[in-house]
Amino acid sequence: MRDVELFQAALGLSEPWRVVGSSFEADQRRLELRIDFERGARFACPQCDVGGCEVHDATEKTWRHLDFF
Repeated sequence: MRDVELFQAALGLSEPWRVVGSSFEADQRRLELRIDFERGARFACPQCDVGGCEVHDATEKTWRHLDFF
């Protein structure tokens, strides 16, 4: 199993989400995961949960979890 597949399974991600990259810097105690989706993917509406909604905002964001180590 590749590292991206391992992290995908550990995070419980399902289509259209996927882990596309990872890096680990032990000296800095930093684990970085890149999560993305296929262009043209559709999602459930966050308000009414109806499926098949197009993406309107695909800006890259960073989330920092301080308790990993």
